[in-house]
Amino acid sequence: MKSSSYFAAPLLSFSVAVLCLVPLTAHAADLSITKAGPATTTVGSNVTFTLSGATNGTLGLPNGVVVTVTDTIPNDFTSIMVLSSPTWTCHVTGQVVTCTRSAAIPGNSAYPLITVGAVAHVAGNYQNCANISYVPIVTTPPDTNLANNHSCVNGVISAGVAHDVNITKTLTGTGPFPVGSSVQFTLHPGNSGPGSLSIGSGDVTVTDTVPAGFTYQGWSGNGWNCPSPAVNTVSPFTITCNYIGATVAGGNALIPINIAIKANAAGSFQNCSDIAYNHSPGDSWMGNNHSCVPFVVGTTSSWPMTAMVNTYNAGTPFGPQSVDIAVGGTVTFRNVDASSGWVINCVSAPVPCFAPLTLGAAPGNTRNTLPGTFPTPGTYVYHIVGYFINGTIIVH
Repeated sequence: MKSSSYFAAPLLSFSVAVLCLVPLTAHAADLSITKAGPATTTVGSNVTFTLSGATNGTLGLPNGVVVTVTDTIPNDFTSIMVLSSPTWTCHVTGQVVTCTRSAAIPGNSAYPLITVGAVAHVAGNYQNCANISYVPIVTTPPDTNLANNHSCVNGVISAGVAHDVNITKTLTGTGPFPVGSSVQFTLHPGNSGPGSLSIGSGDVTVTDTVPAGFTYQGWSGNGWNCPSPAVNTVSPFTITCNYIGATVAGGNALIPINIAIKANAAGSFQNCSDIAYNHSPGDSWMGNNHSCVPFVVGTTSSWPMTAMVNTYNAGTPFGPQSVDIAVGGTVTFRNVDASSGWVINCVSAPVPCFAPLTLGAAPGNTRNTLPGTFPTPGTYVYHIVGYFINGTIIVH
């Protein structure tokens, strides 16, 4: 009888470790924005809009999450600028204001206020809207409530009350002006009001139209910029001047503009100036926006004057004589008496009379009544005292 035997297999013991992965919960912040602005304004008025961003609920945003606010200003406005934006970095491109920041912010918190300025330009209804958003990261997924990320303000721009600007032009001197001389004008612009409406830098443009026959010598006038044309430009041309001075209330004059041109040709001319208000609704009355002055340029020989040659015989007493003379003309007293001299006394003149002149007895002795030329046209009366053989008065 055989006996059987066996070996019992050892019992094996295993330990199994179970790793449970618990996902981290990523929470999205809820941003919101509120835009505010005036319901009504007028053309030309400065307008302020405010942008108020915030985090809603208990969840904020960690440091490094970029938040962006955009504000698209409608074309009804110009001169857009960011007036205030603490902790934001802002810039303006065309009609769009863009502001960003990446600093941490807790939940239920308001962002620093963004203030935007603009000038109302076109009358009518407008809508101005702003948006807020952030760039999501791993631990901060996108905003799931976009309904409050957009805000608009509606308003009306009215035409308002139109300005009334005016201009008057004056000429320095009366002419006629010699060819080659400087002809000077003064332009007198003003703000006719109404009294509550002021004029400031950029509000007014003045133009001066110069006819052919002149060369531009330049301009002067504080508070004005007249960039064109260049000095020494030959006419015809238009001088353009923009107001850049201090604010002027209604009913007051602006600083005058002085214009100088050189006369290149003889003739009768007219020089005109215009003024324009640069913003809508424009000027309420155009009847005082245009002013002209006529003037004459001519050579000495073409000016009104009396050409006279008087000869007196021996022993003839010479009483007061008069002659009409133009600027640039001279009177020559010629004494050909070898034995008797002359004393020439000024009786009257449009300027202070010249001192008595003495001409000696030597034949051919000559003397002008004034050095060079007479300073102004008019009638000059003089009296020659003496007896002579032949005396001649010549008007040039």
